[in-house]
Amino acid sequence: MGYYRKDNQQNKTYESLIKDYEELLLRREGSDRSRYEKPKEIEFGGREATEITYEVYQEVPRGPLVTIKYRLKARFIVVKGDEGFYVLAYKSPQEFYDEYSHVFEEVVETFEIGGTNS
Repeated sequence: MGYYRKDNQQNKTYESLIKDYEELLLRREGSDRSRYEKPKEIEFGGREATEITYEVYQEVPRGPLVTIKYRLKARFIVVKGDEGFYVLAYKSPQEFYDEYSHVFEEVVETFEIGGTNS
């Protein structure tokens, strides 16, 4: 879970984050190692939001002789704030995703955006 202020160091906005993902989706279209789903516009706590899901093949070096290979599955909910945006994220190796996704669902169900300077 994170919050990006309107003056964040990465100069990201809600719109630019979605645009970056859509460009990645187009670049990876047809890949046999990744699957990016089109972003879905949703409502979250009465605010404009976007849900992003993807799966990618990962190879992570663990020393000179060992590389861990797995599929990473991810789900993001990007929520527009008053002056920035929130990102709720869940990433897991595909084999454990369903087993632990209920924890992310609990966070999503109980997450509240407070204050007027969000």
